[in-house]
Amino acid sequence: MIGLGFEEIIANVLCSRADVTTRLNAEDAPVVGLENPMSESYAALRPTLLASLLAVEERSAKTAYPHRVFEVGEVVVPDADDPHLSRTTSLLGALVAHPTASFSDAHSVLSYLGYYLDAPAELRPVESGTFLPGRAAEVIVGGHVVGRLGELHPEVARAWELPGRVGAAELDYEPLLAEVPPARGFTPSVYPHVDFDLSFRVSEDTPAGELLAVTSAAAGDLLESSWVFDEFRPAVGERAVAIRYRLRASDRTLTGEEVAGVRQAMIEAGAGMGAVLRGA
Repeated sequence: MIGLGFEEIIANVLCSRADVTTRLNAEDAPVVGLENPMSESYAALRPTLLASLLAVEERSAKTAYPHRVFEVGEVVVPDADDPHLSRTTSLLGALVAHPTASFSDAHSVLSYLGYYLDAPAELRPVESGTFLPGRAAEVIVGGHVVGRLGELHPEVARAWELPGRVGAAELDYEPLLAEVPPARGFTPSVYPHVDFDLSFRVSEDTPAGELLAVTSAAAGDLLESSWVFDEFRPAVGERAVAIRYRLRASDRTLTGEEVAGVRQAMIEAGAGMGAVLRGA
């Protein structure tokens, strides 16, 4: 997550009951409360990381955008089958905030993780008072629901006094890690690598992770690594994603013609999903 430009937070598992119910537009959310709390601010155990992330964003709302924060932390949910009547789980939560943040920002986080962890995920629409109708989804990995993501509902944003828009995701990350195959050794190439950047114009709802995966696949075995290093909006209604690629062959020094061929294949792969090379 840090490699994707996020900053990590560490928050208290104790929270205000209102923060995880009323302020998330989830009045009926099951919450484990404390019998004798010393303060209403710490009267419950959080069932979600989202409130903790929003609390940080609430205090940071006046700092320069974009904001990208995440937390890997414990949540506690009621469980009648557990001897303690509650269950503790570790989740990954991520939040992206800027004036035009949307569902695609949250989806991009999921796409990055799925690509790098080799754990493709599916999305299924879901109704949630926390997120905008039509812009919320359950995350499914291996046939099981492992989380949710969406674009924050304006009522929730107002409850946290947030001036901008927010995309957020919350995942049980263990199923994602379970899909990662054992690491295999390899012999590093002694030949030089070639780096180059491509910047694509894409629609607002195109996940950057999907663009990264599609264009990277076009390089075949010559691709050593690739990553998104910038995402910006040159004008209202326009969005651009910049990706850096590194090519290297195991048995030779790549020629200019080979690199040009791979570059063109990447551009054509991007065009196949509606991405246009900037400056072309």
